[in-house]
Amino acid sequence: MDHPQPGDKVKIHYTCTLNDGSVCDSTHRAGPLELKLGQGEILREIEQRLLRMEFGESARVTLTPDLAYGQYRHELVTEIDQKEFRDRGIQPKIGLTLDINPPAGESMVARITEVDDTKVRLDANHPLAGQTLQYDLQLVSKVL
Repeated sequence: MDHPQPGDKVKIHYTCTLNDGSVCDSTHRAGPLELKLGQGEILREIEQRLLRMEFGESARVTLTPDLAYGQYRHELVTEIDQKEFRDRGIQPKIGLTLDINPPAGESMVARITEVDDTKVRLDANHPLAGQTLQYDLQLVSKVL
């Protein structure tokens, strides 16, 4: 059997779908993803599954939120007055991502999820937090 080892550089194809069947990410248009196993470049459970596969093999892996991007945390959502954005010369738009520095903690990336006349809602959860993800994997080849 020809399995990859930690440290091997490999090419993989994957499609990630949500519970409703919608595709949230795929390599099939852009070509296979190249990565070095054992470097934490992908989700741990996906990497562990790839290490048990043979080159050319396909597999399906289902990840609960705890094994993927975590549970959705409501405390990572906040509303800020529009004035703060105007004072900094930022035009808030849904989907815009910002680096924020909370008073007690490390900086994090938050995205704008709502904008109205007075407030802007920021969400620092990963966009896939709280989601069960299904990955269809193919271990394409070893990169020499």
